[in-house]
Amino acid sequence: MDTDTAFTPTPSWKDRVRHIVRTYGRHIAIGVGILLIIIIGLWLLACRSLPGDALYGLKTGVFESIGSSLRVTASSRAAYETKLLERRLEEIDAFRFDTATTSPEILASVATLVGEETDAALHALEGSSLAPEKQIALKLHIASITDAHDVLARSGEEFAPMEEMVGPARSRALTSMSDDARTFASSSPSEAATYMGTELETLKGELEVVADGSRAERVALERLSDATDAIMDGAFDEALVYILRARQAIAVDRYLWESERGPVEGAAPAPGPIPEGS
Repeated sequence: MDTDTAFTPTPSWKDRVRHIVRTYGRHIAIGVGILLIIIIGLWLLACRSLPGDALYGLKTGVFESIGSSLRVTASSRAAYETKLLERRLEEIDAFRFDTATTSPEILASVATLVGEETDAALHALEGSSLAPEKQIALKLHIASITDAHDVLARSGEEFAPMEEMVGPARSRALTSMSDDARTFASSSPSEAATYMGTELETLKGELEVVADGSRAERVALERLSDATDAIMDGAFDEALVYILRARQAIAVDRYLWESERGPVEGAAPAPGPIPEGS
């Protein structure tokens, strides 16, 4: 019997790992580095992709999903999903100037994302511990973005494929914001009155910079008139909703600057009808 072989200890798993690291460590490090470079490169390229591009699915289905899962609090998830809604609006808005690169299928797929991201943002807020005023403010932001999506979807025949998904998303966001405002006004009248005063002051400042004759100005003034009537009737909950909706109209003006402003290059186009539900 070979005594040298008989008494040779069997390497432990730690020894085997050390051996692999010593033997192949440099190769592993190079491989990991190359992999990281590839991932970062794909991420950078995907971030710049638009609907219809080869990497757009990677951007929305992988990288943005990872970004959402990394948000540990409800309010941060809601803020992130709201940021994605703004990103979708920027992407779709770009097609207004280059309609040849899009298709009904592409627009419908983005509209589906808008619906999903709206629901994700609203759902995250429902589970948050934010104060009512902050929840309402965030929902106002969400409602404003979805309203801008809806205005864009109805701005031309080429965007019609978006209406089926974007319209209901706008309605859900608006309903959620309005319900929260009514509940807040009913359950905490004094705090709601203070909040209403703050929103009125903000609205007054915003109206000063809105273009004369723009849709935003006309909708905001109509909602402000509705708010005044509601206050006279003692319906403070409805008054708060109207004030928020006036601010929403002005927010749409900012999101869709060129399509929403009144005078363009010195010419003031005739105001069109205000969409029902604005």
